[in-house]
Amino acid sequence: MMPVIRVDDQVWGWLKSLARPLEDTPNSVLRRVANLDEESHRFRNEDAGAKRHVRNAGSETQEDLLEKFLSELRGRARDNGLQVRIWEGGHRRSRNALELAGPDGSSLLYIKTRSESGGFWGLRTTFLRSFDESGLRWHIVLLIGPGEKGYLLSADDVHEAERAGRWSTSVNRLDYKLHEGPELRGAEDFNTYSELADALVR
Repeated sequence: MMPVIRVDDQVWGWLKSLARPLEDTPNSVLRRVANLDEESHRFRNEDAGAKRHVRNAGSETQEDLLEKFLSELRGRARDNGLQVRIWEGGHRRSRNALELAGPDGSSLLYIKTRSESGGFWGLRTTFLRSFDESGLRWHIVLLIGPGEKGYLLSADDVHEAERAGRWSTSVNRLDYKLHEGPELRGAEDFNTYSELADALVR
């Protein structure tokens, strides 16, 4: 039996402010804040798993968007003699942290998705620091549905935003909270996954 905890209204409001609509439970928010393996399904109950796949008519989940983009990226990478694989050098394995590997070297990708318009993404600073420490070239890919809209930020774009203090952080300072608009200054924007994938493999 899972333990039950009680929280006051202020803590509950804080938890809700960090939650991803139709995806998170209080447990998954706390796991993310505590930097535990948020993608481990062993600790999610069936109801939480069901919520992640709830969709309105004609809409796509975040998982749908990621799969669609990865399919396009793998095809473009294969055509250019590259491999797409989960990056092994980070603090943990994740489908959101990938390596594009080829005969001339590797680059890294940190991919985040949002299934509703009005883009908002959380970026783990631990991934960004691990990418910096790798010494490899890296990019952030931000996907937003419906459709195939996406943004591409280089490491230089990220460092410039950090120096300028343009991105807000979560309470624990482990996440950047990034919104569409001025916070994406410098990002390249794309309307199809094929164009975005091409930009990454060229």
